[in-house]
Amino acid sequence: MPALNDQDFSLIERDTALPGLPCVLDAKRLMQELDPDPGRQTDTSQMGDFQLEYVRYKPGMNCLGRYSFSLDGRQHQVYVKAFGPDAASKLSKARELPVAPGPCGPGRVVLSDTALLVSFFPNDAKLRSMTRLGDRASRQRLMGRIFKHDDSWRSSRYSVLNYKPERRLVCRFERQDGQRSTVKFYTPHGFARTLHLRRRGVFSENLPLPRYLGGSRKHGVHAFEWLPGFPLREHTLNSGSDIALYRDTGKLLAGLHSGDTTGLEHSEPGNLSVIIDALAAQLSFILPEMGNEANMLAKTLVRLSDNLDGEACPVHADFYDKQVIVGPQGLSIIDLDQARIGVAAEDLACFIAHLEQLTIRDARMDASRVSLLSQALLDGYRAAGGHYDKSEVTTRTALALFRLSHNPFRDRALNWPGLTKTTLLRVRRLLAAGNVPAAN
Repeated sequence: MPALNDQDFSLIERDTALPGLPCVLDAKRLMQELDPDPGRQTDTSQMGDFQLEYVRYKPGMNCLGRYSFSLDGRQHQVYVKAFGPDAASKLSKARELPVAPGPCGPGRVVLSDTALLVSFFPNDAKLRSMTRLGDRASRQRLMGRIFKHDDSWRSSRYSVLNYKPERRLVCRFERQDGQRSTVKFYTPHGFARTLHLRRRGVFSENLPLPRYLGGSRKHGVHAFEWLPGFPLREHTLNSGSDIALYRDTGKLLAGLHSGDTTGLEHSEPGNLSVIIDALAAQLSFILPEMGNEANMLAKTLVRLSDNLDGEACPVHADFYDKQVIVGPQGLSIIDLDQARIGVAAEDLACFIAHLEQLTIRDARMDASRVSLLSQALLDGYRAAGGHYDKSEVTTRTALALFRLSHNPFRDRALNWPGLTKTTLLRVRRLLAAGNVPAAN
């Protein structure tokens, strides 16, 4: 249980609207709240290695934290959500939700005194069909609905790949014969947003993407082919990896961008300024000493975003080295949930921004390697017929990196304040490299 730093304690003191915030950020406080009493009967005595892995925070409104813990030799997950002024209505609704048993007692605990909701996996207040994973018979019925006429998936085992509480769950299912699939659980809004993936016709059949295998509108689930191999990120952090992989990634991205936009939604540039301003406000609250820097950068980026332009094309909209699989089939692109109509420089910049972030968070990455891999990506993109403006990619990289600046806090990095500061200073340097002065 890592200790909180000074900035964490300061944040807790400032946000008096969330009485449960200390329990979200401090594992010891949470364990104390969960200690058994006659009304709850939550047995925490055998829970070990309690780790906060992910935080989603809206100052004064709510804060959600996902924890992992060990019990009986297995890893489990639980999320805790602190509510603000609307706590009474939120907690009242939570009490009415269906619930599956948790690994150490109740699957869901409501703590009114601290305005907290505690949900043990597979219980989720918004991904409600997740509860079916907790019961074998219910899980088999769910697999039957997802894979329709293929009963071989009914007895498959699953493991969690990525879980963002109240947003999305990604699992790997494996049949007895070794066949695997990727199964994603969505909120109703998220499911509606990704319906185009069912048709696959949105993207060219020549693009190496995972095939759609099945799904359920009722349960908000899509299932896709499992692609063997490893994320390109593993090569990114290996100085001896083949640079040709990044040129080929650029070519692959050019192929996606050259496709038809029919069936995709348009990007909403008006929302971008709102996102930037909201992020600056959040950064100012969690790290007040960087508030001026965050707000000045936000003003600059909003001004620049009003003038950014480019030819419309399909974009991945979250393209970086973890979204490319290197396997026996070659290179493939995964996780197109956010795909929409945009401009090519968005995806190029997103990829490079994630490389930039690695220089801040991983000692195996440095500026020279970022330059090498970025140029290989751009060379491959251009060789495949893609077009980009270098200054626009630099500007959009600064914008993309700014949008990643909250990640150290979100991921609960040990030195999240220092990493956040370094990220914002790197955004400023990127703007300067593009001859863009920061706003005063």
